Amino acid sequence: MSQTVDVMLQIRDSQRDPVPAKLEVEHINPGQRAGRAAVRLVILWVLAVGAILIPLLHFVLVPGLFIMGPVLAWFAFRATVKVLSTSITCPKCQANSTIEKGLTGWPVTLRCSSCSTTFFATPVVK
Repeated sequence: MSQTVDVMLQIRDSQRDPVPAKLEVEHINPGQRAGRAAVRLVILWVLAVGAILIPLLHFVLVPGLFIMGPVLAWFAFRATVKVLSTSITCPKCQANSTIEKGLTGWPVTLRCSSCSTTFFATPVVK
C-alpha cells in the first residue's frame, strides 16, 4: 500500500531553508522488516560458514561476515518506508533528478543527477 508523503528537502552542509516536496513511499510493516533482517543475517552467516574453506582469508572473512550479519540486519529492520518515487526536483538547481531504486528509511539521502548536490528528505511532522 503506497501513499504520497509530504517531505522537506535539505541540502547537506547548507544554510538554505528546507524546500517542501512530495515522495511516494510504501510503509514496511514489522513482519516484513523482520523478514528482511532475517534474510540478511542468514545470507551473511552462510557466507561466513562457506569462507571457512578459503585458506588464510578465512581468518578475516569469517569474523567479518559473522559480525556484519547482525549489523546489516539491524539496518534492514530499522527502515520503516521504501521510496517508490522515481524522480524529485533538486532544491538547488531545480532540475528533475532521478531517484535510485530501493532507498529505505528516514532520512532518505538523495543525489541530484544534474548538479551532484546531496540532499536529505525527511517527513513533515504534522
